Amino acid sequence: MIDGDSRNGGTPPSDSSAAGPGRRPIGPLSMDEEVVGRHIVLRPRGNINRATSAAFEDRLLPLVNGGRAVIVDLGGVATVSSAGLRVMAQLAGLARDRSNLIFAAPNEMVSDILNVTGFDTLLDIAPNLTVALTRAAKSSSE
Repeated sequence: MIDGDSRNGGTPPSDSSAAGPGRRPIGPLSMDEEVVGRHIVLRPRGNINRATSAAFEDRLLPLVNGGRAVIVDLGGVATVSSAGLRVMAQLAGLARDRSNLIFAAPNEMVSDILNVTGFDTLLDIAPNLTVALTRAAKSSSE
């Protein structure tokens, strides 16, 4: 019997065993929201992946549709999977027509993912929250 293979009588893997040796388990994504001036800052914490991208989209979509500048502070995001990148790109496309969406302060891992995939050219990415707030203020005054 192979562990995790329910066809052979084993039990399905839990989140932590599914992560495999040396890998972190898929964890929840927490998100805090704050109004800074006329802008909204969303602070996700955790991983934006297949398991969490729908919750990320559900939280961010109404903010983007609200017409205010939205800044996503990526400082607390450990990694972004292809599912997370898809959501980020879709929402950035929507924001072009309705508001301003800026992704700020990605850590080295997330920054590398954005660079390697070319998403750094598709998304408005600021190196830190201060730069993002300045960009948001400038775009909302135009």
